[in-house]
Amino acid sequence: MFNFPFYNENQNKINIYAVMGVNYEDYCGENGGTPYCGYFDDNDVQRFDEIKRLAENCLYNEERGDQIVVLFDNDVIRARARAKDDIVFIGTKFAESSFVHEFSHSFGSLGDTYERDTVNQAFPEYPNCASDEQGYTCEDKWGDLIGTGEGDFQVGCFKNCGGSNWYRPTLRRDIMGAWVAQADFYDPVALRHMESLMERYE
Repeated sequence: MFNFPFYNENQNKINIYAVMGVNYEDYCGENGGTPYCGYFDDNDVQRFDEIKRLAENCLYNEERGDQIVVLFDNDVIRARARAKDDIVFIGTKFAESSFVHEFSHSFGSLGDTYERDTVNQAFPEYPNCASDEQGYTCEDKWGDLIGTGEGDFQVGCFKNCGGSNWYRPTLRRDIMGAWVAQADFYDPVALRHMESLMERYE
């Protein structure tokens, strides 16, 4: 986490606690033959409530914006963030390369900015994705930043933000456009949003 510049610069606002030795099988299941955590069956709510109960041993406070990371010592566990539940599931095989990406979904409610051929039916609630719908356009969301920056980092309105009908802020994709660690930065729109969240903490 602290190898990523944004979090390195905010270390004084971050506390990390750990509960050790919990069996991942209590919180994961099989999906297509692969251990998978979250989004896969009707027992999710019960599992998440239990995870939050365990996290209370680390002074977890949901209202404060605390985040839970379930780190599995298992090379086949896939990463998944549950933004509405403030939980990130991640296996040791993927931890270093994808942790910040998944954590940004959970803590920052950021959307994926990589390309998908799918058409999103919902409005883009993510702060770093826009659409053609009134109230959700690039101008609505980050109009004051359009034209700032240089080259591939200049803020604008670029096709495909996790869906072919949504837009991302910059031509060059940040950490949200790279599931593995090919970027160590947030684009200006995502960065401003994340900075505003960090301002809540001393």
